Parts: sequence; C-alpha cells; structure tokens
Amino acid sequence: MRTPQRVTGASPSSQSASASTVPWEERRKAIPTYLTWLRVLATPAVGVAYCSNATWGMPVPAALAIFVAAAITDWLDGVLARKWDAMTPFGAFLDPVADKVMVCTSLVLLCSRTPAALAAAPAWLLALPTCAIVGREIAVSALREWAATMPKGNNGDEGSDADDVAIPVSIWGKLKTATQLVAISFLLLGAGPSAFASAAVESAVKVGVVLLYISAALALASGADYAKGVMNR
Repeated sequence: MRTPQRVTGASPSSQSASASTVPWEERRKAIPTYLTWLRVLATPAVGVAYCSNATWGMPVPAALAIFVAAAITDWLDGVLARKWDAMTPFGAFLDPVADKVMVCTSLVLLCSRTPAALAAAPAWLLALPTCAIVGREIAVSALREWAATMPKGNNGDEGSDADDVAIPVSIWGKLKTATQLVAISFLLLGAGPSAFASAAVESAVKVGVVLLYISAALALASGADYAKGVMNR
C-alpha cells in the first residue's frame, strides 16, 4: 500500500515572489491614469513657458518640449492601458478631457501671440481654425452631457437603457487629435526666442498652419459624426 504523501504549499521564496508580483500588477494599472493627469498638469507649464518665451537651457522652445512630452503620454497611456488591461470608465473620461484642455489652451496661447514667422499674416489666420476647434469641443461636450441625461433605446422611448452606451471614437476623431497635436507642435517651434528663427523654422510654422486647418476640418467632421451617432442611438 502506497503511503500517502503530504502535499505541501509553495516554498517561502515562491510565496514571497508571488506576493511581490501580484501587488505590482495591480498597482501598475493606475499608471495610465497618472500619465493622463500629467498631461493635464503640463498644460499650465506650457502656458508659463510660452508667455515667458523661455528655453530653460533646451535646444528648442520650452513650451514645445513640454507640449511634445505631454503629447507622447496621449499615446503611451492608451498603449499601457490596453497592454495591462487597465482601461477604466474614469480613464476613458479623463483622456479626452486632458486632450481638449491641452489643445484648446495651446491654441488660445498661439492666438494671443502669434509666432514671428506669421507676424505679417492676418489676425484671423489662426483665430479661424481655433474658433472652429474650440467651438466643436464645447458643442460635443454639451451634446455628450445631454445624451447622458436622456438615454434612448432603439425604439426612441425615453428611459430605455437598451442602447445607453458610449459612442465609440471614430477614425475622424483619432485623426483630428493626432493632426492637432502635430500642428500645434510645428507652430510652437516658431514661438521661441529670435535665436531660433530660420528658414526651416518658418517653413515648419507654415506647415503647422496648413495642418491646423486640416485638423479644424476633421474636428467638424468628427463632431458631426458624433452627433449623428448620438441621434441614432
């Protein structure tokens, strides 16, 4: 007769390894949200650097460096959230808010003091796409609030939760955000001290203007697409 053997637990070393691994796997899920908060907190830093025309010892305008670093977090937080299965309702809410705060603030700054390369340009050159983009963001935010308070089912009856779901971000919305970030980066390149002035910088600023108008068109298209999605819920 085989003597039954006692089943022992894991070794102390493996238990300690497991104890140290599991908490980190849970803690790291908060990192994407922290990165999104950094994007919000970076916005006033962009404003201070832009208004002070600072470089802070960097080879590019400080406002540009901060903006680009913050824009990278817009890509990184999404990658980490998907990789670590860390997507949360609050993160999904905060991410577009952080984008809107940073983009709209930067556009207002650029309108308040245009880059030197655009000194001879008419005042409306940046104001027009800025008004379109900021107006779109306000309208979509208001529409989102309205949709949240008036859920409708497929049959149009109020109070039905059958179709009370978030409207997914369309390809237009993703292209809009990416184009805005690139356009503002080019424009901020020309917003530094006169020492940065060059033909290449002037060309980059002009490319930024073109991209800004493209992003304004994409903003209006994505806003219309979002409104259509809400109305057809």
